[in-house]
Amino acid sequence: MELLTLWTIVILLLTTIWIGMARETRLASGGYILQMLFILILYARNIEGLRDPLLWLSWAGMAIIRLIGVPLIIRHYLPTLWWKERVMQDLLNPQGAAFLFGILAATGFFTGSFALSSPLAGGVLGMLLVGLAIVLLKHDPSKQIFGLLTADNSVDLILINLLDKTTLDAELAIYTSVFLAVFCLVLLARILHYRSDLRSTRELSQLRG
Repeated sequence: MELLTLWTIVILLLTTIWIGMARETRLASGGYILQMLFILILYARNIEGLRDPLLWLSWAGMAIIRLIGVPLIIRHYLPTLWWKERVMQDLLNPQGAAFLFGILAATGFFTGSFALSSPLAGGVLGMLLVGLAIVLLKHDPSKQIFGLLTADNSVDLILINLLDKTTLDAELAIYTSVFLAVFCLVLLARILHYRSDLRSTRELSQLRG
């Protein structure tokens, strides 16, 4: 694997940890945007090797829907207060979370790199593990959304490696379904906030009556 691709995967894992460590929604969003930029770089390099002009339409679809559309829909519909408010109540303290996310990213990367002989597979597994951990450990719905998006980005890495085996319609359908899922999750978070004035899924689960 080319050195540039390897370093791109390492950066993707670091941005995944950054999303998990972010205390503010705007910082998590910035990590997601950076993550998508590097995924698009990997996508473009693979397209150049295949020399299929139609693949650039899929690349453009990913850029428009995932890089631009998803952050805009989150920014527009999430409560404004959530965007800069720092959330300190999580299942683990910052030091424990950093250690856990680092262990999961490293375990996924080295497992994929050595057991499957593919650093790309290591990137997929590392991002998936950290993304799911974010969903489980964070009480803030906005951070949980970015955790799900991170886990989904690991699937995008698989698609990048299968560009010659997937159709344009299938890829655009995947990107659109992710956009619609994010839209529904953001609306749900918005409704829960305005009805209960709470931001913690833990507190919401403890409501009675």
